[in-house]
Amino acid sequence: MKSKLFVAAGMMRSGSTWLYNATRLVLCSSPTIKNNFSCGWSRDWKYKKIPEKEYTLIKIHDFNEMIVNQAHFILYSYRDIRDVLASNLRTFTTPPSIEFADSLIQTHEKWINVADLVVPYDRILNQKNTVIEELARRCEVGSVDASAIVEEINNLSYESEGERDDIHHKTNLFHSNHITDGSNGYWVNYLDKNLVEEIERKYRDWFEKYEYPI
Repeated sequence: MKSKLFVAAGMMRSGSTWLYNATRLVLCSSPTIKNNFSCGWSRDWKYKKIPEKEYTLIKIHDFNEMIVNQAHFILYSYRDIRDVLASNLRTFTTPPSIEFADSLIQTHEKWINVADLVVPYDRILNQKNTVIEELARRCEVGSVDASAIVEEINNLSYESEGERDDIHHKTNLFHSNHITDGSNGYWVNYLDKNLVEEIERKYRDWFEKYEYPI
């Protein structure tokens, strides 16, 4: 059986889990899809730990050409990389660095060139209903109750009903302490000034292209 593979890609800490769950709930709003649907992490799909169904949704951060070549539809979310670095520090205590910034930009350029739908983090913050309505149109599932889906996502967490491992909920993919501050620009409270200046100098064109002030 050849599955229709939906890929929710995104920078880490860019709202990619929200986008994954929005896509999952939009797809499952169709009874036909819901009864033939599986979802989870890309690595679990790769090692066949996700049941093979007619429709499959996977979440991924790192670019994977094999997955791109098999994808039916690719979504991609991104965010100001300074906030990504700060959020990753705050959530996972990962030290920010120019090398980490390099990796984010390089991966971003690969995903954005193959994505069927690109959703900036600002839209996930401020236009949730319209994002969900657009997802429904692009996934061809008909009309959906966007507000109800937003509310359902708001109530999801690592503690939600369902199977969990030590790190993630197996269905919604939330981990404990998943959402921290969430606002734009809070990197100013977390990142070293010299590192920020180096990143802004190296990637000035990127910041200007996506209208992130420096």
